[in-house]
Amino acid sequence: MPCEYCISAVRYAAQGMPRVRVKVVQTKRAAGARRYLELAAAHGGGLPVPSVIIAGRLAFEAIPEAGALSKALAAALEDEELTA
Repeated sequence: MPCEYCISAVRYAAQGMPRVRVKVVQTKRAAGARRYLELAAAHGGGLPVPSVIIAGRLAFEAIPEAGALSKALAAALEDEELTA
């Protein structure tokens, strides 16, 4: 079962950021389990649950504080704009 607290925190922080897409990986489903294994391999073999990945990088290994998460999302959007 996904961590509902973490999902809620991410969705809350992403409000007002229309370019942010929230994707939840549910490991109890086959497609989700495959995606988790892909992400884990890309990050050295294992990911904690919950994990928050932003712009392809592991940003948080636990439920993030809303302010820190909002800052991380804003920074990723800014980096995206600078490299576009």
